[in-house]
Amino acid sequence: MNAIVKLSAAGAVVLPEELRDRLHLEPGAEFEVTGSGDRVVLQRRVAAAPRETITHEEFLARLPKYDGPPVTLEDMERAIEAGRAERVAKIMAS
Repeated sequence: MNAIVKLSAAGAVVLPEELRDRLHLEPGAEFEVTGSGDRVVLQRRVAAAPRETITHEEFLARLPKYDGPPVTLEDMERAIEAGRAERVAKIMAS
């Protein structure tokens, strides 16, 4: 759908009713506005789902149980360093 709209003195643009209906836009809908060159892009912001709040004890209860051998701090540091070295090698190769 193409339409010509005008910018009001207050900076408002009215979206055509057909477009609002097709996209199920309600008053109060939020948009991210970006501009590039002579283009203006409105992208509808979708509200994030509310996050569940849990206690520390609930969090710990949800963690999967680890049945493997004990892991030392040195083991963790070696794994971190190996991962870092691998990323650096990939960057240097490109």
